[in-house]
Amino acid sequence: MPHLRRPCGCRIHYSVRGPSDGTPVLLLAPGGMRSCIANWMGQPYDPWSRLPGVGGGSKYKVVAMDQRAGAGDSDHLPLPTSWATFRDDQLAVLDATAGDRKCLLVGSCIGPSFIVNLLRAAPERFSAAVLMQPIGLARHTSEPGEPWSGLNTFASKHWFGDWASEQLRAGRAERATLSDLHESMFVRSPPFIFTASREEARELAHPLLILAGKDCFHPTEVSRDLAALAPRARYVERWRDDDYSPHTPETIEAFLAEHSYG
Repeated sequence: MPHLRRPCGCRIHYSVRGPSDGTPVLLLAPGGMRSCIANWMGQPYDPWSRLPGVGGGSKYKVVAMDQRAGAGDSDHLPLPTSWATFRDDQLAVLDATAGDRKCLLVGSCIGPSFIVNLLRAAPERFSAAVLMQPIGLARHTSEPGEPWSGLNTFASKHWFGDWASEQLRAGRAERATLSDLHESMFVRSPPFIFTASREEARELAHPLLILAGKDCFHPTEVSRDLAALAPRARYVERWRDDDYSPHTPETIEAFLAEHSYG
């Protein structure tokens, strides 16, 4: 079970499947602040299970990781201080597993926010990305169920609140520290997908495949807007739950193949 020790002392757990010479694919899992490898199980599309076997097991070197702060087998402490902490951990894992080779990105839920942060910080390191059901701030549009009024700011209790309560109970952080982290990640951040504003999304030059969310935690409007703003985005709205398409895996894998190499 490999771990990467960061300069702050935190050990980040990661795992690799597939051939060493395959195109690197970094997976950024769903689960909010508990984003970890195990959370891919049971998802509408599970790249951790599927991608290592695509092309007879010879195409992709798949890298998955548990984010710091109590997700999976990564260390609980030190806590992150911002989105930048996660970004730097993710780039360090890529340094250790892919070197200077260009990488594909696949993420779900909080994963797309991580992905956009990586694309903005180190665009030369990535060739394309798949973003499934991104989180973000939006008004109710066509999501099923009870509509909400105004922006879904209450959703950060789902992304952050339960995790923060767990840190408090375990004595890992003071309430003020957690409040500052919440403000940094979900309040003072751009009021869209948190790692980019709508204006900044227009500057994302990479090919993107965006698969829409459809609930208050993953608003459809966020996915639609991101797909409309990013100049090289493709958009898939109906693909999960009652709208699940048996063609979803081949749609994702054809996109990755189009932008892979070797």
